[in-house]
Amino acid sequence: MEKEESGKRSENVETLSEILGLVSLREIAEANNFVYDRCDMPTMTFARFFQNYIDYIIIPWTELMLMNKTELKKRINYFKNFVKGIFSAGETIEKAVIRRVEIKTIKYLVDLGLTGIGLRESPFIPRDRLLYLIRLIKTLKLKTFVKMFNVYPEDVISRVKEYIAAGADYIIVPLVPYEYPNIALDERSNIKWEVLYDIVDEIGHQKVVFQVGDKAKMMEIFYVFGRYINVLTDKFSKIIDVELLRTRASRMLENISFILRSLEGTVSMKFVYFVLATEGPMDVRRISEKTRLPLKTVQDSLRNLRKLGYVKSISKPQNKRRVIWIAIVPEI
Repeated sequence: MEKEESGKRSENVETLSEILGLVSLREIAEANNFVYDRCDMPTMTFARFFQNYIDYIIIPWTELMLMNKTELKKRINYFKNFVKGIFSAGETIEKAVIRRVEIKTIKYLVDLGLTGIGLRESPFIPRDRLLYLIRLIKTLKLKTFVKMFNVYPEDVISRVKEYIAAGADYIIVPLVPYEYPNIALDERSNIKWEVLYDIVDEIGHQKVVFQVGDKAKMMEIFYVFGRYINVLTDKFSKIIDVELLRTRASRMLENISFILRSLEGTVSMKFVYFVLATEGPMDVRRISEKTRLPLKTVQDSLRNLRKLGYVKSISKPQNKRRVIWIAIVPEI
């Protein structure tokens, strides 16, 4: 079997040292921190102090529509000095659509100097209207995101793909019960990993932003999808937690390196484990595509890794035949 695999594997990873080299590359993968917070003076002071850890700011609609325009433009220009971009919150356009003044509102937001305009799924915004607004915003050469309203329905992937195809830069998935109680959490407030996996798998981790409230859920997200996943918090003060948890997740990569060196098994087994541990949950088909290993080799590797306690599997409720594999990274 190893001889049959050699041709395939040589295109990708030949030795264990190359696999370990990939681990170090994962350290430089880019991730963005989004913050949803007010543009008041305390926030501006705090933001300047933590400017190295903040990438995008999302301003609530109350600040955008109620604050003095001249003062607001000054504050937005101030933030532009040290962040990649500043978005309006999704509810800003939602409320404008209800009042039928969305075009006027977009012009106002552009005049403020924002670099992005946020959108969100809403019972008040028909799908075709939402897609139109995404395209309109892109013609203005601004960034945009779409915050999901519900990721349970079976059409979630088609919706996400439509938004990205229309030009959305990010898809925000809220994991905060106080905002959307039925997003991707079950009745025990546990994350439904298979739902999130499908979204990340379809559009890539660079375009997904998880809105996470508490540190426990934040840590789970980093452990499953890697430290390079984008995160949205609702306060500047939580940026400290985000960076501390990213660092902790980074140490997990050192554990992966140790496991790969000590794991008794084929190079194929180690490569399969590496891909799962660093890129998150996948099914057998996806692992085969990532590693360029034959399906049977992947299946044999997963079976051996499960016996050793390094991977586990879950089945999707809608499709019991589809099994998703997750790496287990123990503390060393």
